[in-house]
Amino acid sequence: MCFGFIPAFIGSKNINDVVFIAIDFEYLENVKQDPSQNLDTQVGVAILDTQNFVSSPRNAICTFNFVIGSPSYCAKNTRKFLFGKTVTIHRKDISQKLEALISRTRNNILVGQDFINDLRILQFLQFNLYSSIVGILDLQKVAAEIMPGVPLKLYNILEELSCPYGGLHNAGNDAYFTLRALLLLAIKSYPSSIAANNDHQSKLTALEAVTQVPIPARRNRHDKNREKKLKRMQKSKKYQARLRDIETVERIRAERVERKIEKENDLKFGSWLSTTTPNKAAEIEDGVQLFVGLERLVNKLARFKWLVIVLMEEDAFCGPSTDKNTEARVVSQSTVAKAENTIIKNNRRKELRFKALHLLLIAFFLWLLSECQSPPFDINRQNPGSADAGCWFPKTFDKAVILIIDALRYDFTIPVNSEVHHFHNALKVLHDTAQQYPENAFLLPFIADPPTTTLLRLKGLTTGTLPTFIDAGSNFAGTAIEEDNLVAQLRSVGKMLVHLGDDTWHQLFPDYFEPNLTHAYDSFNVWDLHTVDNGVTGHLLPLLEPQNAGKWDVIFGHFLGVDHAGHRYGPDHQATNEKLKQMDNVIRQVMTSLDDETLLVVMGDHGMDTKGDHGGESDDEVESALWMYSKKPVFGHGHNGIMEPPSTARDRPVGQIDLVPTLALLLGMPIPFNSLGSPIAEAFITPKQPDWQRLASVNALAAAQIQRYQREYSKARGLDNNVFADSLERWEVAQDLWRSALQLKKESRSYKSVYTTFSDYQRETLQICRSLWARFDILSMIYGIILQTGSLLVILIYARASTPYRVEDVPVLLRHILITTPFCVILALGLGVAFPSIGMLNSGLLGFAAGGLLGFASALRKVPYGYSIPLPNSFWGWISIVFTLLQAIGFASNSYTIWEDEILMFLLSTFACLVISATIRQSSSTDRVLGLIQASIFFVLTRVASLSRLCREEQMPYCKSTYYSSATSSTSASWQLLIPFASSMVLPSLIKSYFRGTRSYEGSAVIWIGVVLRLGLLACGVFWSLDAADDNDWLSVNKDILRTLKTTIAQLILGTAFVAGTTYYVLAKPCISIEVLPTTDESDAGNITPYKPKSVTVFGYSNMHGSRYFLIVGNWLLAIVLLQKPMGGGTIVILALQLFALLEVIDSNDLSQSAIGPVVLALLGSFYFFKTGHQATLASIQWESAFIPLKAIHYPWSPMLVFLNTYGAQIFTTIAVPLLVLWKKPPQKKGLLGDVAMAMATYILYFAVINLATTMWAGWLRRHLMLYRIFSPRYLTGMAMLLVVDIVGIVVALGSVRWNFLSVSEVFGWA
Repeated sequence: MCFGFIPAFIGSKNINDVVFIAIDFEYLENVKQDPSQNLDTQVGVAILDTQNFVSSPRNAICTFNFVIGSPSYCAKNTRKFLFGKTVTIHRKDISQKLEALISRTRNNILVGQDFINDLRILQFLQFNLYSSIVGILDLQKVAAEIMPGVPLKLYNILEELSCPYGGLHNAGNDAYFTLRALLLLAIKSYPSSIAANNDHQSKLTALEAVTQVPIPARRNRHDKNREKKLKRMQKSKKYQARLRDIETVERIRAERVERKIEKENDLKFGSWLSTTTPNKAAEIEDGVQLFVGLERLVNKLARFKWLVIVLMEEDAFCGPSTDKNTEARVVSQSTVAKAENTIIKNNRRKELRFKALHLLLIAFFLWLLSECQSPPFDINRQNPGSADAGCWFPKTFDKAVILIIDALRYDFTIPVNSEVHHFHNALKVLHDTAQQYPENAFLLPFIADPPTTTLLRLKGLTTGTLPTFIDAGSNFAGTAIEEDNLVAQLRSVGKMLVHLGDDTWHQLFPDYFEPNLTHAYDSFNVWDLHTVDNGVTGHLLPLLEPQNAGKWDVIFGHFLGVDHAGHRYGPDHQATNEKLKQMDNVIRQVMTSLDDETLLVVMGDHGMDTKGDHGGESDDEVESALWMYSKKPVFGHGHNGIMEPPSTARDRPVGQIDLVPTLALLLGMPIPFNSLGSPIAEAFITPKQPDWQRLASVNALAAAQIQRYQREYSKARGLDNNVFADSLERWEVAQDLWRSALQLKKESRSYKSVYTTFSDYQRETLQICRSLWARFDILSMIYGIILQTGSLLVILIYARASTPYRVEDVPVLLRHILITTPFCVILALGLGVAFPSIGMLNSGLLGFAAGGLLGFASALRKVPYGYSIPLPNSFWGWISIVFTLLQAIGFASNSYTIWEDEILMFLLSTFACLVISATIRQSSSTDRVLGLIQASIFFVLTRVASLSRLCREEQMPYCKSTYYSSATSSTSASWQLLIPFASSMVLPSLIKSYFRGTRSYEGSAVIWIGVVLRLGLLACGVFWSLDAADDNDWLSVNKDILRTLKTTIAQLILGTAFVAGTTYYVLAKPCISIEVLPTTDESDAGNITPYKPKSVTVFGYSNMHGSRYFLIVGNWLLAIVLLQKPMGGGTIVILALQLFALLEVIDSNDLSQSAIGPVVLALLGSFYFFKTGHQATLASIQWESAFIPLKAIHYPWSPMLVFLNTYGAQIFTTIAVPLLVLWKKPPQKKGLLGDVAMAMATYILYFAVINLATTMWAGWLRRHLMLYRIFSPRYLTGMAMLLVVDIVGIVVALGSVRWNFLSVSEVFGWA
């Protein structure tokens, strides 16, 4: 007999040395499922050893809780378990854990509540129920025997026995309370006759002690957080301050005041400013007088020859500091008041100190400017220089009119015998004047330094410095020029400056121009060809009239019509011809209005390519024109003996930086300090007989200024003397030749060799500076690549190496990242303080990135099931890797990068062929036929889309552009206008056929695809037809009315797509219809009597998620089609059809879990980037897309429209990524959100690999000849692509998935 139970309960004989083992399972049905799924369940085990309970009743019952499943389920049940720590295990380890707890050498009795189901699970797990198992007790049967009539649920039994309990439905807790209830039943049924026995009485007492052990209180996380918060508060200074006595508080206040005063006294001025006065008020007044004196001194000094700033030894303005008492003392109220007065006075001293230093700092920067009275080289001038006569060199002109014709390519100015293109023989005045009057005018090729954006070119044209490629981004957010420049030099001597035209000048030179005469115009409205030009002409010509001559000294006029015509139509268009003729007429009018003392300069800031774009470094983009004209004969060509202008831009070109020293010396100004240009010879060599001394003098001045800049630059950068050794040697030779020429007083041969030597020095120094300014911070590049690699590994692990519970792992990952990131940021900022050369911003960003990576790495150990090695386990997985790595490796080749669109077409065609090969081996005939058809469609559409191409210069002559009407145009051909109308007829019908394959063309799909999408595409065709009519003057309608109509249609389309479409998507029901048919009884002929149950058919059930999600994809499809040119819109339509073919291929081959789907979708996005008229070049950006729904620039909408145009294909494929998972998935499919996350992470992973590859190759090939022409633009394109994909994927795609799941679950519930 054992614990009062008769042997019938446990067997046929009495048993000693017994171990009671209670076992409980939760979610029994999940245990029988596939072990690899690891579904949610629990196993609880409670053990009572009869040998130990007498000696230690408190620890008699040992309880264990094992949990299997998702992280959230595991965390929840870990908190509920009352008797120890929950252990997370895998489903396959249940039997092993149970065996480890059971001693097969003892007599074991299994106990359970409603134990039959638990026993079946044990049998399913192949648990040995015979070896050492001497009995099995079911608590329900025991309770029914002892307490008849009591409900047999566990909590009913515990309440009947007055046993406290908690945390039921947790397996460990249930097992424990099952044993405890069993013990209470044993006590209740214990026979009184046996209880009188002393031995039994002691055991009964011990048994009662076991049942009276207190139940541990369940502590929730809020209680724990409150305890932690209380401990932190008790450690805080504020809490501890409440416990201090008054003396301690006063002592601490006194110490704080002393530290404050000491800190203020550590800020010292130069002893040469120090004064000693008896009281502080007088000292402050003296400080004010000193500040006023400094201000007057700086106002008087135009330039500072020297500047010494020494910090004061004591308080200059406030007198000597107070004595420092190191002993702690209690401060009275009056002492604190005195300390406050001292702090106020110290603040006043700091204010005065700041103002004084600020003025001295301004003086220091003024010193850096080139000075009028101090030329860098003595040219043996008789009279000292002045602004009136010429600072360094006698001035030739008093005034200047400088006209910039934006994008004036050199060949626009050269006449041809037959008009081959529209831009020929339209602007004749420049060439004709230079040829007929070479003493009054000259025309030269004017070579720009890339990148050829307007803002950077204006910087080069006014400062004489070289740009860097990454500065191209400042074209859209320019800041004021702070270095020395020609405009500042003119302003500093009191010249009255007037600006007309492009408002970019006001970003660079704010408050430089006469406000009453200056008129700026918006520079980015490329659809407006006339407003700027007409405005400049209308204000320029009146200023040139004699009565207005005293209102200005230099006029800057910037015309934009030629540039805008090129952007909108291309150079070979009638609009460009008309703008060039307009410029010809304006220049002729200006020439007639000038006097003899005014210089006229006409130039282009850059050229344009064959499509009218610019930004890169192709020949057409860098070759602009420079023309100078004067009514008095001052120009010459005798230095080279050629009188006619060059016939091509390759003959006798000059750099744009050469304009700065040329204009400075012609107008009598100092050459700006950082100018690297050389004076243009034609502007200084006299007509008829060449004046070599004059030409040598101006080159000596320019070379001396370059040498001075070179010296200061070397000091600032700490460069070795050997860097400029060769050029300095040439400088010494040139100086010797100059001195020899002065002594010999020869003008021809001697000064000619001086001119040649100084020119050689300038060219060599410029080459050295170009190489120096192409320096690379290798360490920062390595840091960046390491961080990119770490980020890529994070995406790789999450996408391809995580468990099915990757979505539920996110809270664990984020928690660790949020913990480690602040720590790493603080550590990195400390590093920035220790090493100031790193910079605080770089340090903070480095710490932020490193903190995220470290947090993710630390979280991997906390995820319940960990992560596996991300190696593919299928053929398609390896194909995904091959496709991605082939592209990544190929970017090391400039030819591969140039022909990237052809490589992408090859990869997509290869995928289609592989799918066809795999589909043939399908066992299902339906899948085989469907797969073959869709793979063939995918292949054919790839080849059709490849017919749309926009060739880059490097692809010529092996490529023919078809995107526009011709290779030299930016407008669509007439036949291309039919594409949007054809798309509106074909695309909705084809989408409808795909939906009908799953009976999903129901409900919302009928309205949005059959009506809204079709009408939207039709409206796109109307818009582009009106645009073509506006371009070609097909309609005799007022252009303002036509443009208003166009923008209204575009706004309606975008409003339908984004506003109405998104609202409809959020509120729409699933694309299904429900048909209820009664079941009939036909026993009576002709009499049909309905009866229950009824038959319910749900059409579209099998594709409920996919069909509804496509509604948001269709919205963006409509917007993107509008923002592309007609040819680009047609390719986007083909992309949509290829998307459906890909979805069917993925479904028929069961590849929704494979990486091949996201990778091929990414390849499609990259492929159609090229097919929509784009290349990895700045010149291919279609700026006019910003004005499709707008008449003027509006931030932030205009840049967003340009991004939608440029990256429309990638945006479309990014939003379509969830379709790879949701297509043909029923509503009750489990794990869909995790699969969507995996697909999106894999898709982003592809672009992250491409971005890392382009970054690495751009760094490795940093000295390659094609770095700025090919590799850097591709790197910037890859970076922008990754940024766009990240933002759109997270915000739009994953955000839209939320509404999709909510809508579906509202009808069919949650899976």
